[in-house]
Amino acid sequence: MSAVDDRIHSLEIPLIGCSLLVPSAAVAEVTNPTTLHPVPGGPAWLLGVVGWRAQAVSLVSFEGMIGKAVSNPQPTSKIVVFYPVSGRRAGDFYAILSASEPRPQSVSANTLEIEDPSLLPDSPLIATGVRIKSRSMMIPDFDALHSAFYP
Repeated sequence: MSAVDDRIHSLEIPLIGCSLLVPSAAVAEVTNPTTLHPVPGGPAWLLGVVGWRAQAVSLVSFEGMIGKAVSNPQPTSKIVVFYPVSGRRAGDFYAILSASEPRPQSVSANTLEIEDPSLLPDSPLIATGVRIKSRSMMIPDFDALHSAFYP
């Protein structure tokens, strides 16, 4: 197996004060913000629902989900639409608000280091942290996200 085969095509999603690193295969689309429809009685991190490909998709602030200040759409924001988490219907897409345009990352064992866990927010939504080229990024725990969305 060559070194190229060991690479995982990923996306760095800039948040306010931190970044997420997710496999590109988990992302359905990156799009511009659209009209946001609030969800009365929803948690603060649930920013609302947006229309995407004739579907209603929940938009969340990952920062708010991990106990930081809830982010709100800004002129530079993007919406990252994710495929449904395991165990959900094929149409149960969800989206995370990105502070700016996500950046592709080709990740391999040679390009990353595991981040010191004490430097990460204490949240079950974070599987681990990594450092790539001296930048710290969090890898979300998709099973924990499933539990947060569908308790």
